[in-house]
Amino acid sequence: MAVAVAAAAAGIVLLVLPHSSAHTDRHSDAQRPGVPVSYSVSGHGTARITYARQDGTSRTFTAHLPWQQSATLAAGSTPRVTIVLGPDGGRATCALTLNGTPVQHATAYGTYGRATCATQSPAH
Repeated sequence: MAVAVAAAAAGIVLLVLPHSSAHTDRHSDAQRPGVPVSYSVSGHGTARITYARQDGTSRTFTAHLPWQQSATLAAGSTPRVTIVLGPDGGRATCALTLNGTPVQHATAYGTYGRATCATQSPAH
């Protein structure tokens, strides 16, 4: 009798686990719509660039210009690209595009010039 009760309990657990809230949350996250984002930096020389990545983190590196990157960010996130010129200065322009539509651009000038392009993506 104890074996039958244990087997029945185990059967119930097996039926309950696949329908847990953790499983449902992962499923709904996968179905949330993303927003296509394009970042670009035009100019000459090099610049330190920081941009928002698909996983929600940011990446900073130094790149030869021009540079561009595309990503799909979560709806309601804040796409952002920041540029910082070096000691030789110059001029560089960042641009941000959401769903194929240009939404912002900014230009950095001179020694250690800075510019940031950021916007709120639509929450679907």
